[in-house]
Amino acid sequence: MKDKLYDFLIIGQGLAGSILADVLQYRGQSVYLIDDRHHSSASIQAAGIINPITGRRFVKSWMFDRLYHRAISYYHWIEERSQVNILKPLPILRILKTAGEENDWISRSARKGWESYMYHRPYLQLDYLKTDHLSLGEIRKSVTVQITALLDYLKKKFTAEACLDHTTFVHAALSRTNDLWVYKDNKFKAVVFAEGYQIAANPYFNYLPLIPTKGEFLVIRCPSLPKDYMIKSELMIVPLQNDTFWVGATYEWDFDFDRPSKQAYMSLTSKLDRVLKLPFQILYHASGIRPTVKDRRPLLGEHPAH
Repeated sequence: MKDKLYDFLIIGQGLAGSILADVLQYRGQSVYLIDDRHHSSASIQAAGIINPITGRRFVKSWMFDRLYHRAISYYHWIEERSQVNILKPLPILRILKTAGEENDWISRSARKGWESYMYHRPYLQLDYLKTDHLSLGEIRKSVTVQITALLDYLKKKFTAEACLDHTTFVHAALSRTNDLWVYKDNKFKAVVFAEGYQIAANPYFNYLPLIPTKGEFLVIRCPSLPKDYMIKSELMIVPLQNDTFWVGATYEWDFDFDRPSKQAYMSLTSKLDRVLKLPFQILYHASGIRPTVKDRRPLLGEHPAH
């Protein structure tokens, strides 16, 4: 629809852009989204894990206590509206291979306020794993988000409202006139770029310290593998549906193309063979590009000039 005034133009209908648009509409703002359905989008390929304890040092994710409740509240709201299951609480069993890892885990879990997130499972043995391990740490309050289902619901909603344009956004076609942004004859009070890793090529924000990082993963079928928790070892193994599991992921900072590679496939299958005793069938191999930042915190804010 042309010659219309909107409150917000949002570039990117991934997880961030979609949720932002949805909440802005709830608050009475008009939005228009542009998304080119990029095949390597991190939102499309991600496992959708909300994990409170990360890294080799078992640190709590940034602002987790504050952000977790807001996120869960929003996802429940989406479930009520869509009548689709979006959230699936699943603990993570983290394999502790050395005495040092076990000691660090016990020390962290003893801290005040951390006991609800971390639990030591010293006597639990997983006989379907080849990995020799000293003990296991259980991460609680971890959740998987069915991102594809969420994005599909919101895409249908935005399409029905005629506020989603599936074309490639051309930065050079965006102009400023009388305190409004103009694009394809429509006018906007503000523009939000939620482009993921493609922000690195954005002429307004290409100075930001973002590193595009390629990640590859497998989806396997393994009927005998338990489905009531995720497993963290050399790989993350995440239950999906119908005896299938997401397995990944690789990290590659220097890459020439965004499609899956034979090298990553061999690396993933080799690690899976080292970890899993059970037979499995590889259903497919895919890749995505993450918008990585060194401190793992989001890049959020206004342009200094605009």
